[in-house]
Amino acid sequence: MVRSSLVALVSAVVLAAPVAVPTADASTAGPVARPNRVTVTDVTDDVWLWVPGDRIWTEVDSWPTADIVEAEVTHWGPKVGDRVVVTMDFVDLQSSERQEFAVKITTPELTRVGWVIVKPGRWRGYHLLEQNDGKAVRAAGVTHRVSYTEDTVLLTIPRSRLGNPPWIRVAFLNLMYTAEGGLFQDQPHDASFLLEKDWKRHPPLSGKLYPVVPGSRPAAS
Repeated sequence: MVRSSLVALVSAVVLAAPVAVPTADASTAGPVARPNRVTVTDVTDDVWLWVPGDRIWTEVDSWPTADIVEAEVTHWGPKVGDRVVVTMDFVDLQSSERQEFAVKITTPELTRVGWVIVKPGRWRGYHLLEQNDGKAVRAAGVTHRVSYTEDTVLLTIPRSRLGNPPWIRVAFLNLMYTAEGGLFQDQPHDASFLLEKDWKRHPPLSGKLYPVVPGSRPAAS
């Protein structure tokens, strides 16, 4: 698919450890369980740009519609049901150019990448679910919502589409095209950019997120 050649053209980058703060929904009672939710908070003004003909990415700092400020994933819970729920927040999300929002989910058995894509004529967006190699898989039950007033992108994936895993780990990425064929990139884990090989093989994954066991109370942050 088109995304496969877009993530990077340079040879090396140093990635800092993901800044992930486990949080929890304390609405259930009972023994404390392991974390089922993670929130990754990012600084603003850390967007990168690749221009056709260049071999490097350039940090452009402020580009509000491509700038992720927070990403959150919940793995099951009384408020979301038997699903993985992903939310990305932006500085100022706009319907201006094609944009692709991604979450990579790894389990003990498989890897899936969920995409929400917006573009001219389809500003409400559409979603895809893929294997790590870019091959599409069934996305039955997957939903999404893009809100330009709230500056958010929401993606929900039934756990059955992920093999009902005992735990998941997640990483995030945002890509935005320019009218000239360039590409903006931001990811909330740190202030660097991601190479294609790193996104495919060594993404900055969160810690393990476990589904809530009925009768348990998720761990507090």
